[in-house]
Amino acid sequence: MRVYVHDVTGRDGVQSYDFVVSTRSKLIFARDLAAAGVASMEPGSFVSSKSGLYPKFLDNSDVLKGLDDVEIPKYWLAPSFGCCKKGVAAGAKSFGLVVSVNEEHERKNKGNASLDDGIRESREIIKAAAKDGHTLRHYFSTFFDYEHDGDTPPEQAREVVRRVLEDADSYTGRSPVVELVVGDTFGRADVGKLERIKALREIPNLPPIALHLHPQHYNWRDIVYPAVREFGIQHIHGSVTGGGCPTDPHGDNPSILELVKDLESNGFDTGINLELLYRADAYWRGVVDQGCRVNLITS
Repeated sequence: MRVYVHDVTGRDGVQSYDFVVSTRSKLIFARDLAAAGVASMEPGSFVSSKSGLYPKFLDNSDVLKGLDDVEIPKYWLAPSFGCCKKGVAAGAKSFGLVVSVNEEHERKNKGNASLDDGIRESREIIKAAAKDGHTLRHYFSTFFDYEHDGDTPPEQAREVVRRVLEDADSYTGRSPVVELVVGDTFGRADVGKLERIKALREIPNLPPIALHLHPQHYNWRDIVYPAVREFGIQHIHGSVTGGGCPTDPHGDNPSILELVKDLESNGFDTGINLELLYRADAYWRGVVDQGCRVNLITS
């Protein structure tokens, strides 16, 4: 069985660091990842100039140009329509959108904008992307609950997904949303909550579902293998180091190297060259180690 492993280090990892990664380092790492054969990457994020993350992604345009000849999908997170427009102006063609399925978290993550506002904006972006020929992956954060078990009912999670994707294929006959990402933003997932994925299958024209975990309270293997074997999930996100929602910076993604090694040793085909992935992993860990040491000395 094929399992597609997607790297989010350049966005989810970078936003969690206490230092700014150089453009050169981002480009070397991204090319190493592409050579290794990851299914896709997220090289950065287009965020508001008011965001504390803005300085970390000031070089988006340079990174875009530097990766122009890299053919694997490159998604740029854009948390609002305005951020998407910035990305389009810079030349990006594929974006990651995000809506929380929990009202409280959506407001906390987006400056007190309501969940209804978030759903409405996502639908507007989907409509524009369909007309302009852009490609989207859509994150649904807190899909497996927010701060406490049961604070995001399964029916609510499904309904938010349904409302966002409703009519997504009606604008041009093809939905621009090519991946639906269920996010365990605060590490609340367990095997029982994977049943929420099954409920999504009832939604018409559902794109492939990807798993994005921040396993603070469990071993990622305890979620990944049931998701793959029992629920048919074939897309998993990972990073070399770091990760987590800006409102909770402690939830690292599963290590992409450990993820690929583990999947391959259990008989799954990732299509990734492990030797080259080791090289990418070692390079990036060196970048992070140097950044941490410089930050420590100057703080």
